[in-house]
Amino acid sequence: FEVGTPQFSTFNFQFSTSVGCDSVVTLHLTVNQSVETTEDLSICESDLPYTYNDTVFEVGTPQFSTFNFQFSTSTGCDSIVMLHLTVNESVETAEDLSICASDLPYVWNDVTFNEAGTQTVTLTADNGCDSLLTMTVSVTEINTAIEIVDLGCPLGLAIYQENAEYQWLDCETNTVIAGVTDSVFMPADEGTYACIITYEGCTDTTDCIYFLGNGISEIQLSNIKVWPNPARTLLNVECGIENAELQLFDATGRRVISQLSSGDVTLLEISNLSPGVYVLHIVTDGKRVGTRKVVKQ
Repeated sequence: FEVGTPQFSTFNFQFSTSVGCDSVVTLHLTVNQSVETTEDLSICESDLPYTYNDTVFEVGTPQFSTFNFQFSTSTGCDSIVMLHLTVNESVETAEDLSICASDLPYVWNDVTFNEAGTQTVTLTADNGCDSLLTMTVSVTEINTAIEIVDLGCPLGLAIYQENAEYQWLDCETNTVIAGVTDSVFMPADEGTYACIITYEGCTDTTDCIYFLGNGISEIQLSNIKVWPNPARTLLNVECGIENAELQLFDATGRRVISQLSSGDVTLLEISNLSPGVYVLHIVTDGKRVGTRKVVKQ
């Protein structure tokens, strides 16, 4: 039977028996075909080493490969499987992001950044394999410290964030003060002030701070005396008014001492105060009648 014999055939064969009679044999021939199949298999790089029909594909298997496997069918014929193997790579990406401190906490892919840092999440890529995403977040911090400073003769308000844009604000009216855009501001009027600071694309506002104002006379009562100045532990105040309120403010505008005066000399205990510049207000009948700048050593 040659190559090309039909799958199903019948043949008659005539023989002679041992006694010389005819013997006819009818042969039903079935030619079973070899089975050839093609299989496409995609796995992830993280699946390696991978076992397929007792064959192990090790780490480092090329991304695209073709393998032939030979088996036997139930009829005992050859079965050839051509395997097209694709090893999909895991996807790794890194991203940098700069945000403002006011954006915290920042949520990215269900991960929360409460401060600057790096986080990694594992997602599923379009090819069904792991996608490793790494995010590095940097946070732009703005120094919103604001203080009353001694500028030589007048006092002023100062901001310590450098290389920024500044816009001073009247807190009592919640309006910007036109043209006042420096880091140092010397208000002429008594009031409460703040500064809007813009730095590297971020904006923040300082706390409001009370300021006496440079337009108010430094001495409204000529008989006010404060000594020693600078002082370390005790401050003597003589104003000639009984029951006047002596109010001492620190550089942040916070009132740290409030005490009634005697008719003579009033002692203010300042030993627990931090060194720096303070402003003393003398108030009577709801009106400020005098101010003094005090230095605590």
